[in-house]
Amino acid sequence: RVPLAVSTELAALERKFRALERQAEVEPLRFTDAAFSIEPASGQVWARATQEFTVTFTPPLAADYAITSFLEVQGRSRRIPLELRAVGLGPRAVFTYDVLDVGDVSVTAVREYELTLVNKGEIPCHWAVRDPASQGQGRQFGFEPSAGTLPVGGSVPIIVRFSSRV
Repeated sequence: RVPLAVSTELAALERKFRALERQAEVEPLRFTDAAFSIEPASGQVWARATQEFTVTFTPPLAADYAITSFLEVQGRSRRIPLELRAVGLGPRAVFTYDVLDVGDVSVTAVREYELTLVNKGEIPCHWAVRDPASQGQGRQFGFEPSAGTLPVGGSVPIIVRFSSRV
């Protein structure tokens, strides 16, 4: 025997499911996703004909994406699945130098060096230098500018200032 509370919950779930089922019959289920879009979303394909679809991938974040879309065909009992997978890449900024060797610097001397930051990615790059003062010897370095945005293919010169202190 099923307790009254459980049977009441089951009845409510069944009503909700039937309402969703009726809504799906009235409104066609359209594919919606934040990263993928498919065009055209519906149409007719005649016998022995083909139809081209365009899948557009616009990831909001740098991450792996996977979702399954379904093609509903009149006269078929099962929908045809279309699995979509893609990788969203973030910005790719690099310095023109791998190492900056400041060499021997006399006490109280100030030296400046110019580095170039280049965006080799396919999207704009927002960048910022972490506060060097919080990292031990980092108090002796300064950066100008310390933040910015690089367009695709863009570059920015960054002045690195080293102050030797006792």
